[in-house]
Amino acid sequence: MKLFFCVSLLLASSSCEATLKRRSKLIRGDAEEISGRALAPTGKGKDKDKKKSSKSSKKSKSSKDERDVFSNPEGREECVLTQSTFEIEGPTTVIQGPTFNRFPDCNNLFNPATIDAYYECLADKGVINSPWFFLRDTPGSEFVFTNQNGGTNGSDGSACAKITSGTPSKAEFELWSEEYHGTRLADFTSVSVDYKVVTQSSPATDQYFVNFYVRRNAGITGFYDCNFNFIPDLNDAPTAPTAWRTVEFTLDTMAENKIKWGPSNIANCNYDSLQAFLDEFPDAVIGVGSAGSFESINLVTGQTGQDYTGLEVCWDNVKVATTNQVFVYDFEPTEN
Repeated sequence: MKLFFCVSLLLASSSCEATLKRRSKLIRGDAEEISGRALAPTGKGKDKDKKKSSKSSKKSKSSKDERDVFSNPEGREECVLTQSTFEIEGPTTVIQGPTFNRFPDCNNLFNPATIDAYYECLADKGVINSPWFFLRDTPGSEFVFTNQNGGTNGSDGSACAKITSGTPSKAEFELWSEEYHGTRLADFTSVSVDYKVVTQSSPATDQYFVNFYVRRNAGITGFYDCNFNFIPDLNDAPTAPTAWRTVEFTLDTMAENKIKWGPSNIANCNYDSLQAFLDEFPDAVIGVGSAGSFESINLVTGQTGQDYTGLEVCWDNVKVATTNQVFVYDFEPTEN
């Protein structure tokens, strides 16, 4: 499991000047460093400038749609957008969920009072691939990184989730990015991810989607206020296998489901879009408020309320954009 990225300062419009720069950096030196970055961060955007990887130049890729998310920051003379493309290498051996507090290879280390060693073990096994947490609390599912189903954006691999048993059955890939968690919703631009339905449940379903958690302001310490679901094939339930497809949403995209967290004292989540929520709550932020968690976006396969046994969905090329920064995550199987 390795993580690299290439940072680009993208050329802006003709009204300002910018230079194109590239540099490769090794983010993760060992399991302890990745665990700290994902689950107990000490600062924004920490990295190791002086460590370079021989694989970075080969594996790091620029986005296909760099200019689509460019936003000229008000009041700045130099118009640049920082894009970071990460390669996340994961396990080629199937891992069964849920993985938190139930992962056999690490359970002997589980102790809430001294959790670091446990997280380090999960990182070593590929359950935590900073900043992603795989199948943390989702039962009846498994995941694997593989080349068998291809990938996108010049990538050969992807991360695949499969439902293996009946109700409850769900698989979630959770983004625990320190850089992104707590971002003001007003600074949000878009999320896009490529997906492929490899096998279907019986009957076929459209229940694979992206979760997006928001709170009214940074002071909300509950789990979340509203969870917006973006379902790419709503009412379609395509025959598998599909070709690779892309789901993308912005502030103005209509969400298929809007779910209120039960204990939240928000009146309801009857907001058609993230922009509607932002209009009501200008100080809204992205991500959950639970202590110790940096969960913000989930790639979801299946749902807990029904039996989706047999459904398998692969994900790749996740792009998360704000007004001044883009994070791209490329899932690849670990190279032996």
